Amino acid sequence: MDASNVIGTHLMEIIRRHSHELFSRQDAKKLLEPRRGRQSKLVEDVVPKLLSLAVLQRVLQNLLRERVSIRDAVSILEAVGEAGNVTRNPVLLTEYARQALGRAIVQPYLGPKGDLPAFFLDSSVEQTIESSVEHGEHSSQLNLAPQANPRNPGSGSRSGYRTWTGRRWWWLRRARVIPAPVARAIVQKCIRAFAQRDPARHEK
Repeated sequence: MDASNVIGTHLMEIIRRHSHELFSRQDAKKLLEPRRGRQSKLVEDVVPKLLSLAVLQRVLQNLLRERVSIRDAVSILEAVGEAGNVTRNPVLLTEYARQALGRAIVQPYLGPKGDLPAFFLDSSVEQTIESSVEHGEHSSQLNLAPQANPRNPGSGSRSGYRTWTGRRWWWLRRARVIPAPVARAIVQKCIRAFAQRDPARHEK
């Protein structure tokens, strides 16, 4: 592989990693334009009648942040259109969109036999998180005591985490955490924050 291909590969990876930051409101508008033909009624019923373009942009940014493809805009619009009668919260709307895209999201992580390596949270942990999340009109926040907050670097055993990942890193890299839909966004945010603080994620 020559230097130009190496540079190109790295640039594409950087763009994918930061695509949610680059995705503007104008980009969201452009995504809708091709659908104003066959799905014009769907587009009009969702934006601007039900949701603003700004809210839809935030939903799309949330999906891109987790590297979820937004090419299936019709499924995304249908999902947020149904949920838009209940909430305008982009975090919750994103969860509805993810459920609609579930099959496409899971497909890249399936093994040769269709298996999916995964972790399931203990029900008590899920209940603690769900009961501690406050959903507002524009966002969702986790309000836990410091000793119970998984985002607190002082909680939990970091040495145990390093030992576990050191032994089973090959499996951990393929595995996915599958919490309840209501808690998923918060759990994902906590894991991302924890991983960014812990250099052990780069070991082995």
